[in-house]
Amino acid sequence: MRKTAAFFSVLITICIILMLMFTPDYILANSKRNMLHEWHNKGVESYAGIINVWHIIGFKPHSGSTSIWLNTRAVEYEKKHKNIFINIVPMSVEEYYTMLATGEKPDLVSFPLGLEYADSFLPYDLSFQESIESNMNSYLKAVGMVNDTAYALPYFYSGYALMLNTERINRTQLIFEEEITNELLQQANDMLFEEATGKKKTIYGISGNPKVAALLGMHCTLGSYESFQNNNAGMALTDFRAVGDMERLNKNGKGVIFEAKPITAYTDLVQLISVHSDIAPEKLSHAYEFIEYLFDEKAQAELFNMNLYPVVQIENNDESYLTAIALDCYEIYKAPIVPNTFLYRRYNDSLNEEALRALSGNEEADKAFFNRINEMLIPSLRFDIAS
Repeated sequence: MRKTAAFFSVLITICIILMLMFTPDYILANSKRNMLHEWHNKGVESYAGIINVWHIIGFKPHSGSTSIWLNTRAVEYEKKHKNIFINIVPMSVEEYYTMLATGEKPDLVSFPLGLEYADSFLPYDLSFQESIESNMNSYLKAVGMVNDTAYALPYFYSGYALMLNTERINRTQLIFEEEITNELLQQANDMLFEEATGKKKTIYGISGNPKVAALLGMHCTLGSYESFQNNNAGMALTDFRAVGDMERLNKNGKGVIFEAKPITAYTDLVQLISVHSDIAPEKLSHAYEFIEYLFDEKAQAELFNMNLYPVVQIENNDESYLTAIALDCYEIYKAPIVPNTFLYRRYNDSLNEEALRALSGNEEADKAFFNRINEMLIPSLRFDIAS
C-alpha cells in the first residue's frame, strides 16, 4: 500500500515538472494569436446590424438599373459577413434632402456629382484612398478630393452624345463624319433654326444641355430636349439614357428617327461613394470593406452591361458588352473631363446661367463660362480659352 502511494506521489511530481517545463511555451504561443481574427473566422462579427446606403439617383444609365447592381454587391457582402445587412435605399435628389430634413442620416452615400459639400463626409483614410486609387482611371482621381484628401470616390460614369434628327439633317445636305467640328454644328444650327410665325412652332437647330452646348462654342437659341422628342429640333445634346429611350421607342415604331454621334469627353454624369460624417465608429470597418466591393474588377466589368463606364482599369478589358452610343463614345471617354464634385456643388447654379449667357454670343460671357469650368478641372484638362 505504501509502495503504491509512493509510486503515485512520484508520478504526480513528474507531471508537475513537465507542466512547468512546457507551460511557458504554451503561453508564449498563445500570446501571438489574434483572437479577434479567430472570432471573425468563426463567423462572429465585431458589429452586428445594418449599414444604410442611400443611393441618390441623379442620372440613369443607357439601360438597366444601378440600384440592382448595388444590391448585388450588398448580397455578396452579406454572404461573407453574418449578422450584417447592407440596406440599399434608392431615392431621388429631392427625396434625399427631404429625408435629411426629417433628421434621418445614412452611413454611406452614393451620390451624383455636385450633390454635397465635403463637410458632409469623413475624409478617407490615406492608405485606403491610395489602395482604391492604385487601379483607378487617373483622369478621375481628383474628382472627390479637397487638398489631396479624398472625401468621395467616383465608381462609375456615363456621358453625352449628339442626336441628329435624320429627316431634318438630310434636308441640310450636311455630312456628319466621325469627327464633328464646332463649325459644322454651328452651320447646321443656323440652317435648321426657324423662328415661330403665326401658328407655326419654333424649330430649333439644337436642343438639350446648355453647359455642353456652351463648351462646344455654340451661339444659338437652345431648345429643350423635349423639342427634339417632339420633332421640333434638328439636333440634341443629351445623355446616354435619352439615346437609349429613343432607341426603345424606335423599336416600337415611335419617336424620332435619329443617329447618335460622339461629341465631347466632358461629363458631369458621375456617381461617387462617401462615408457620412455621422456614421457610428463601430460601423466604419464594414463601410470601408463594402466600398471595396464596388471597385472589385468583376463588379466594375458588370457596369458595361448597362452601357456605363467603370472607373478601374480592367485587365483584358472587354468592352464587347457595350452597345450603340456608349460603344461609339468609349475611346473619348477613356480620358473623361470631369469637374471636382465639391466645386461643382458650389458653382453649378451660376454655371448654368453663365452657359446661357455664353450661348447668346457674348464674348465676355464665353470667357467667364470657360474660366468657371477650368476652375473645377485639374490643370491638364483645362480648356484653352484663347481658342
